[in-house]
Amino acid sequence: AFVQKKEERDMVDRLKEEQIRRKKREDRLEKIRHNVQLKYAAKRKRSEEDETKRLLQLSKEVISEGDGVEVLEQLDHNEEELILAEYESDDEKKVVSGLEDDDDLEEEHVTKIYYCSRTHSQLSQFVREVQKSPFGKDTRLVSLGSRQNLCVNEEVRRLGALQLINDRCMEMLEEQS
Repeated sequence: AFVQKKEERDMVDRLKEEQIRRKKREDRLEKIRHNVQLKYAAKRKRSEEDETKRLLQLSKEVISEGDGVEVLEQLDHNEEELILAEYESDDEKKVVSGLEDDDDLEEEHVTKIYYCSRTHSQLSQFVREVQKSPFGKDTRLVSLGSRQNLCVNEEVRRLGALQLINDRCMEMLEEQS
């Protein structure tokens, strides 16, 4: 009886730990989803900073050469107005996102299913069926080999809708025959 109760307590403890890990993981995923816009803003800021650095370098060249006519001719009309004196803010070096703090969370064991098929329609059908199933809400899945993801023809990729892509692809295959 003692051994059985100890096993039950151990099992309850393991389940509680697993539930805590799962909750932390879900919180982390939710935080990542909400920070997508923040990431894009940070990327735009980095590209703007790169452009500013380039203009600062050009400014230094203009100042150091004394003869800035050649450098000014390389600039667009709009860029001439942007040549700046060097300025660096204290805030420029701050990290925008705090996602790196969660690196200590360990990845829990997740069951993974790999479904392979020769036809794109079967892949699409499998994805739809999983999403409609009772497990659809809790299941994450990625279609790795669809025409939508792997098509190299710009004209076909611009169609957007999977059915239109499949139809156009089939037409092109028939034209080759």
